[in-house]
Amino acid sequence: MEGKGRRRFNAASVAVWAGPIVLLVVVAAFIFAGRSTQEQGTGTRVLVIGLDGLEWDILNPLFDQGKLPNLERMVREGTSGILMSRSITNSPVIWTTIATGKKRERHGITGFFSDEGTGGHTPWVSADRKVAALWNMMGMEDRTVCSLGWWVSWPAEEVNGVVVSAFAPYDPVAYHKRGVHAENPPEGLTYPESLVEEIAPYMVRADSVTHEDLARFVDVDNWNHVMFQFERVGQGVDYVLPWTYATDLSYVQIAEYLLNKRRYDLSMIYIQGTDTVGHRFWSFREESNVLHDTLVRYNLMLEEEATYRRYFGHTIDNYYIFTDELVGRLLALIDENTVVIVCSDHGFGPFLEPEAERWVGHTFAGNHRDDGTIIMWGPGIRKGKHLSDENPPYIWDVTPTILAIMGLPLAVDMDGSPITDAFDARFMQNFRPRFVATYDVNYKAGERPASVPMSAEYEERLRSLGYIQ
Repeated sequence: MEGKGRRRFNAASVAVWAGPIVLLVVVAAFIFAGRSTQEQGTGTRVLVIGLDGLEWDILNPLFDQGKLPNLERMVREGTSGILMSRSITNSPVIWTTIATGKKRERHGITGFFSDEGTGGHTPWVSADRKVAALWNMMGMEDRTVCSLGWWVSWPAEEVNGVVVSAFAPYDPVAYHKRGVHAENPPEGLTYPESLVEEIAPYMVRADSVTHEDLARFVDVDNWNHVMFQFERVGQGVDYVLPWTYATDLSYVQIAEYLLNKRRYDLSMIYIQGTDTVGHRFWSFREESNVLHDTLVRYNLMLEEEATYRRYFGHTIDNYYIFTDELVGRLLALIDENTVVIVCSDHGFGPFLEPEAERWVGHTFAGNHRDDGTIIMWGPGIRKGKHLSDENPPYIWDVTPTILAIMGLPLAVDMDGSPITDAFDARFMQNFRPRFVATYDVNYKAGERPASVPMSAEYEERLRSLGYIQ
């Protein structure tokens, strides 16, 4: 299916993409003449909301029940459909593709750890990325950017705007309480560096999350129930849910602070919880006998199956409802000249290896699937449009689409192209794409830190989701 990811402009699009000879002329002209930034873009701003693991099979029933008013409005008034991912849907890989328009072989981030082949657990960092990301491209085009929580964004790079890296919410105080070694916060959590102190009041510490906070996700009436003594149960509720909730809420509160102070040409915010709850609570929502078999297999109090379902059967739906509220808070920050793109790195479904050994993070897990989600809404976007299921856009089409919306040059060396099916007739009438050979000619990766002091907690989070044993 990967071949479908290289989409071409259709007949309604610009003729320059139709012929390879014309394309070669365009490429050659820019290679030798360089880029021209004299022309102005559309003036349209873009807000990208990355919702990890967002799944249509969960969204649609909740739309029907009226429980996701913000996302449902975007679907009704915009363009939506499947966003195809690529097998091996590890978040660092896919979110880097979404931010660069290039596949893993070219951007260089190939998994969770840079020393994976040797059995090590050192995370990939921003300096390992071989190509320019959107936050770099904005500076090259004299546009401003606000990037919050994106995978593989630490150390924060110097940009024309602000970056809050993916390591910003890692709280050393909470780690020590759990016996996890973590040093003082490293440099490079934000750009500029001084932003760390500025956003501190908006950060939610995981160890400050109470059972009252979690009550909106789980229906627990007895927190002293013996089931919580099982690591396979207690870890998901006492560890995974608190850090997920704290992290997502932190980034949205930071967005509210920053975007109320200044409008950025491109804003990007990553929210993880829609994926996390799928990893830890999927089996509770299934109508099949997966939960029954799991309780039997791991001797987790089969006689309490009804209690398990009552406590956690709505956790995933409840987190989607919470996420919709976060989306609503972000929508309140934009003006009428902003296009909003909600996208996921993959979808979610049942665990596909029922006979496989499930370590703690996989006990009640769902599983990634390639069919993800994209929703586009705002000026120039078709209303009520459903993208083709037979020829859906791919994750590497997101960056070219953002550049097209903003009227910025498209890079010929990107693996994707704009999702023109989402653009309305007026936009297409005025669509005159410009091209550059590459954005990488002006990109230079930063220096890789000698060590990654947050790796212990990073590793614990991945283990809690079942990515590593």
